[in-house]
Amino acid sequence: MGNELDESNLFSFTIKVEILRLVSFVGGGGVVNERWLSLFIAECYVHDKINEPNRSVSFNSSSTETVCIKEHFTPGRWIRFTGSGRAAIPNNPPQPHQCGTINPGWIDGGHPSQSEGVVNRQLCFVNGTDDCEFDSYEISIRNCGKYYVYRPPNITECSLRLCTEILDDCFYKPVGVASSTIIPDSQMTASPVRWRFIQCGAVYGRLFNVSGFGWCAGYNNISDWLQVDFGKEFYVGAVATQGGRIGFITDFKLLYSNDEGTWQTYQNGNGEELEFHRKKGFGVDRHKLPIPAVARYIRFYPTKHRFWVHLRVEVYGIFKGELITSKHDK
Repeated sequence: MGNELDESNLFSFTIKVEILRLVSFVGGGGVVNERWLSLFIAECYVHDKINEPNRSVSFNSSSTETVCIKEHFTPGRWIRFTGSGRAAIPNNPPQPHQCGTINPGWIDGGHPSQSEGVVNRQLCFVNGTDDCEFDSYEISIRNCGKYYVYRPPNITECSLRLCTEILDDCFYKPVGVASSTIIPDSQMTASPVRWRFIQCGAVYGRLFNVSGFGWCAGYNNISDWLQVDFGKEFYVGAVATQGGRIGFITDFKLLYSNDEGTWQTYQNGNGEELEFHRKKGFGVDRHKLPIPAVARYIRFYPTKHRFWVHLRVEVYGIFKGELITSKHDK
């Protein structure tokens, strides 16, 4: 591990903070651009770098190759995963034996935006078919703009290891379906539900929602759909799907629209309608779109299911207006 900012440079860092305060004061109103603000946040500069390629979700090991190595993070210190690209802890469950361990770790709740500041998220560790065992650990996260920094807990079990993957915002940045503060209930709609007297409506179709049954379809046929309105156009690069309390879908199609009147079925590069297949039943599957779609509205159309059509979802992408900025930053 390497220290991003040694102690001898702390003086210059302090001077930068004072300059920022002066600029804010002179500018009036105390309003500071987020990109400038990230330059003066302590943990975005003072953190330990970790570059361990075998943490990657692309690193697979057999049960005989998996080594039990206890995490060695310094208590209270911030860390940053480095390597080729923008490495971060996954937002979705890895497979067992990925990342050099039988219990790979991921973040339940996704990564924050810059404006959210430091947030706490639950850590989950995959154990066989259970996507979230050993769930007593929390981790602090800050979005520093071009990378994330973490303040991990003291992980005691030697088989529990944090994974990393390369994040591309278009494919890994949650739009926010899982949060009703980002996507309000009024923007979650669906075809008629089966049981109106229990918690089966569209608002329960959010990824990781545990207050209801998930969205429950009304007729268990291809006319059922769950819709999300982002409120503005996004480049959509991926979706995540999860089963409900007493059922799940195994296959589905995506339709998208910019005006809620004209809908297009998502197609592959050959112009053929693409049917997405799920593997994890009641668990979480992540589906990357070969070509990002531009949409304000997206609909999930189940085509096959087990027991009953129950579904919870998240969508990943970037606001259409962010594309030029992100290209400039790179």
